[in-house]
Amino acid sequence: MNVARDSCVILLFLLFFLPRAFGDEPVVTVLADFETESVTARISEVRNTLASDCRLATATIPARSGQNSLHVSIGATRADTTVACSLRFRAATLFEQADRVATYCHLNDGEVELAFRVRDAEGRLFETRATRLRAQRRFVRVSAELDAARLRRIDGSDDGDAKPEWPLQIDGYRITTRRIGRQDVFLDDLQVEHRVPRTRVVRGEFRFDNPTRLYQPASNVSAAVIVENLSRRLRLDLNVRLVWERDDGSVLRREDRRVRLPPSGDDYRAMQTVDFRERVGAPGVYRLVASVRDADWSSDAVFETSFAVTPSNRALPRGRETFFGLRSNLLREPPADQRLELSVARELGVQLLVLDAPWSRLEPDRGSYQFAALDPVIDALVATDIAACLAIVDPGVGGERAPLALDLDGRWFVG
Repeated sequence: MNVARDSCVILLFLLFFLPRAFGDEPVVTVLADFETESVTARISEVRNTLASDCRLATATIPARSGQNSLHVSIGATRADTTVACSLRFRAATLFEQADRVATYCHLNDGEVELAFRVRDAEGRLFETRATRLRAQRRFVRVSAELDAARLRRIDGSDDGDAKPEWPLQIDGYRITTRRIGRQDVFLDDLQVEHRVPRTRVVRGEFRFDNPTRLYQPASNVSAAVIVENLSRRLRLDLNVRLVWERDDGSVLRREDRRVRLPPSGDDYRAMQTVDFRERVGAPGVYRLVASVRDADWSSDAVFETSFAVTPSNRALPRGRETFFGLRSNLLREPPADQRLELSVARELGVQLLVLDAPWSRLEPDRGSYQFAALDPVIDALVATDIAACLAIVDPGVGGERAPLALDLDGRWFVG
């Protein structure tokens, strides 16, 4: 009897006192607010209209207090026109568990259906149930369940009952309008509601005064840690410890700051920027480790990044026979990342940059050549005294066009 009683006590302890796999604290992670260069978008699919009649851009409208939003402009020539927008995040975010996805939508007039698209661990594309929206001339929060039973596979498979494999990643939106004519849809604050352990209710992000994170010896490195409270109910009193580490693991400097964050809300993200500054002399790769802790936590939330200290090679003379060169897939990157990679190449002293140029982009239609997309990159290279070379990428097996043609020809914007 004692053995049975002890077994029951142990079972009850395991059921009620051990933490769950994904955590019990509900949080809301904002994936895209279209205010920074952390996300790009492209038109990935159109139905019953031409891709050239649809546009993506960032736009500011009074209904959102001057904030930026994603403006989807649809030129519908037939009923049931559909446009799908794929988002590309600078920091990919996978969710081992998620309850629902949400966004804010604004319509000036008309009526649309809005659905969310997600990719599972195997790269398959699924779609949530669509929500019908009518023009209200204000932002309305739209959400959809991410339960496996409510997701429908849409990437060409006949298996409509397929269930997604976790983790999931948000892919973007699908918009359908039955109205003929111009339809303007504004989207903002793409969010995911999920549950996490208590130590993961904060999100940390590093910012540097030099986006390339390449510094010359004896430079003053200015860094900032942005700490955000993802919880809608917890008030946090945090200690932020930042450790500057040399490449051999030794500590250059350690400093502590106090941060107090209220709960976040529907129209408010509770975040605070903590600034740090250090003079770094010796060349090498340095690490920044930020440990964030609340008095009620059993462990720290740890965020880390790195930067390099090296003499600049920008003044290296370019030889006539030998080049310091790199090869890059730069043309497939959004404009913000193109500028960043060009700045890194300049700091490294690159003299020749070989660009992979897919033939499907240079000749989208047989006999029709388009080189305008190359001009901004080539002009930037010439301005920094870097020689450019194009490497024509094989269009595909059997002479077929590359399957990435739609991806490459999509209209990018930086949000």
